[in-house]
Amino acid sequence: MVPRVPVLLIIAVFVFVGLLWWMISQANREASRIDHVWQRAADELNGDYTERETGFFASEPRKIDVELEGRDITVDHYSVSSGNSTTYYTRVRASCEAPSDLKLRVFKTDGFSGLARAVGFQDVPVGDPEFDENYIIKASDPELAPWWINQHVRDAIVGADVGYRYKLERGVVTTERAGLEDDPDGIVAAVQATAAFANGKRRLLNAWNLLARDFDGEATSVPAGWVRVDGQHEGVPFSIEIEDVRDYHFTVIEARITTSTGKAEPFALSKEGHLFGSTMPRVEPPPFDTGGYKLYGLDVSKVAGLVDDADLSMLKKLDAAKLRVDEDRVTIMLYGVVTKKRPLHAAIALAARLASGARHGPYR
Repeated sequence: MVPRVPVLLIIAVFVFVGLLWWMISQANREASRIDHVWQRAADELNGDYTERETGFFASEPRKIDVELEGRDITVDHYSVSSGNSTTYYTRVRASCEAPSDLKLRVFKTDGFSGLARAVGFQDVPVGDPEFDENYIIKASDPELAPWWINQHVRDAIVGADVGYRYKLERGVVTTERAGLEDDPDGIVAAVQATAAFANGKRRLLNAWNLLARDFDGEATSVPAGWVRVDGQHEGVPFSIEIEDVRDYHFTVIEARITTSTGKAEPFALSKEGHLFGSTMPRVEPPPFDTGGYKLYGLDVSKVAGLVDDADLSMLKKLDAAKLRVDEDRVTIMLYGVVTKKRPLHAAIALAARLASGARHGPYR
């Protein structure tokens, strides 16, 4: 005799199957809705959308690939499981030519802001009161952080204000938020903010581009660095870059001494001894009034004829950190990141004049 299956068990099985079918249907409908949202965002960004792939052993998330502001940007998502719960994250990534040692984190203030401001890298204000109040900025380099997180970057971050956190490390910008983004406008705004963050050199690049035009030169982004200007002043080739010396930043103007000019007698005038870093001995007392600068050189008699009162006056007016003359180049170091044309023009003229030997005749 075949045992009879209890009616309640049959009902329970039907209910379970029905509930499972409903849950799968709901999940598929939600997945289709998210697919539609991401496809719309990809279309708005003129990007390529790749549907998610699911399998028994592995799965691939949905993805958007787009090029914006010269950057290849990828939008995808991932999940983190802990116990019985799973948290989804939306992620946007872009590579950029950031200084190799620059690390930045930007995120919105919340209930844990006091703790967040106390740990990790230094909490840095960028000089925008409203942004500084609403966002926490952590930086490995507090002096240069405001240059990277400039007005364009801040506006883009505020425009994507739906809980995204921004990180720059090892030349990669990663933008993340908890949850699976289900708004096409949110995805577009996050991509735009990521592109802006990856182009943090924009402020300096724009300023030095204007300078370069005055010398028929060019300003270019430096891989793993900042910006470089190359140009010519009265036939003397020169360059400008940002250099980091013992945690201090300098705008460095370098003019090349051409073969037709000959070689110069090496010497240096430095405000601070630690900026010198050379085997040349310090000349004490100096044979002429150095205006408070420390003098270093090998042949004192020749040095006195290479720099005059006008040179020293300009050096002090620029508040230059150092003037150094080598056999093949002249280098002027200005404190900080300088973007104003007037001091840069003056420093370029001084470096080029010393490199050409125009005032003193050809070098040896």
